[in-house]
Amino acid sequence: MRLLIFWLLLLFSCSGQRLEHKSELIKLIDQLPTIKTPVTFNSDKSPVGLKINQEVIDSLQSKIPGYGILGKLFETDDFVAIVGIVPNDTGSPQVLIFDKTGKEIDSYLVYETAGGDMGVASKNVVTIYPNREIVFIDSTWAMKINEDGTDVIQGTDSLTVAIIKYRITANGKIEKLR
Repeated sequence: MRLLIFWLLLLFSCSGQRLEHKSELIKLIDQLPTIKTPVTFNSDKSPVGLKINQEVIDSLQSKIPGYGILGKLFETDDFVAIVGIVPNDTGSPQVLIFDKTGKEIDSYLVYETAGGDMGVASKNVVTIYPNREIVFIDSTWAMKINEDGTDVIQGTDSLTVAIIKYRITANGKIEKLR
């Protein structure tokens, strides 16, 4: 019986430490300034961050490595959504959503298709609205490439534009609307 009580106490004390560790993340996120929405990100321009306390940035960097914090987007009773820059080819903003214990619920890489190569270039413009709706606009310009693959063929331009809408739901998940 004593052994059972010992193991139960050990189990509950360890789980309490994990929750405390995770709540440290939320405490740091609480110190972030809130970004006023609507906010628009354009893959042709660098996003501008808010003025954030360097200690908070350093602490968050240790908990979310490689993530350049821009600020807090939304906070509800159930979750908090932040946005930062990830170190990829486009320097894309990424929305991260955490529950109140610090567990990641969902994420969204803002520039889904931005980039280019010979004969193709894709630009993304994404707006996040106060109602937690995200509107993604992709403009892709393409040209045919000559047979030896060394140059584009002038006059073969085409442009396609796609619009996709998402929403951050009441439980913090990102759902595609259409």
